[in-house]
Amino acid sequence: MLNLIKVDIYKYSKFHKYLRDYYKENKSANPATFSYGFLAREGGFSGGAIVSRIFNNENTTLSTIHCLQLSNALGHSEQEAEYFRCIVALSQASHEKEIHFFEKMRQRIINRNDAKIQMIDKDRKEYYSEWYHSAIRALIDIFAQSKEEYVRLGSKLLLPITKSQTKKSIALLERLGFVEKGSDGIYTISTEKNIKTSDDFLPDDKKRFHLQYMKVAEHALTDNASGPQKVSSHVIGISRKTYEKICSDTDEFKNKINTLVEDEEKPDRAYLYQLIFVPLSKDIKTE
Repeated sequence: MLNLIKVDIYKYSKFHKYLRDYYKENKSANPATFSYGFLAREGGFSGGAIVSRIFNNENTTLSTIHCLQLSNALGHSEQEAEYFRCIVALSQASHEKEIHFFEKMRQRIINRNDAKIQMIDKDRKEYYSEWYHSAIRALIDIFAQSKEEYVRLGSKLLLPITKSQTKKSIALLERLGFVEKGSDGIYTISTEKNIKTSDDFLPDDKKRFHLQYMKVAEHALTDNASGPQKVSSHVIGISRKTYEKICSDTDEFKNKINTLVEDEEKPDRAYLYQLIFVPLSKDIKTE
């Protein structure tokens, strides 16, 4: 029996991107046995050609029956199948009310699956254009209690930003719907506390904002007055299978962190938690 590799569907808001990544991962792991024909047989399609068209032609429209067949072929759980149908409907929605409805539905499914998480899709990538937007969002939830305080939030960062940058950052957060201002002029976070980046982001976009965070982390490590730090590095020689198991275990641990963050009642500081798990050598087997 073919051992299919799971791809975290909850990271996606575009179903074609999910399907392409799913196929790439499983074809790489099982080059001789995994194919569109295999998926067609597993899902009850008439042949591999229709499955190939669904995976590779972004203009292909999926029916509910197609969604159910694909979920069977991909080994979805009941909730994963529900999420898949939702992102298919979201991708095929034709007007604003439909899009808004399915986006809300998608977020509810994510929240049922995990600690409450706000998914950031590629249409909101401006949020990651500067590292400090996420930090200002966190500080708004902690410190700001009056209008005068907001322009001083940037000065509380270890790498301070100007008042002008702070104002623009708050304006962006409000425009994106991440914070909202009450009748008393005080801002509050209007989304879930936890943020997860959709896999709809281009790899280069992801790399850019991860590199920004790494520079901030470098400053924190060299600043003796920055406060409590937890730093750990481990160089290991492992197989692709073990790598994937570690990634899976890491995702489970991140879920525990998300729960702690969501349950936090008295935050007093903004922290950066960043995991870097990258190869240090070439793949010896391919040489």
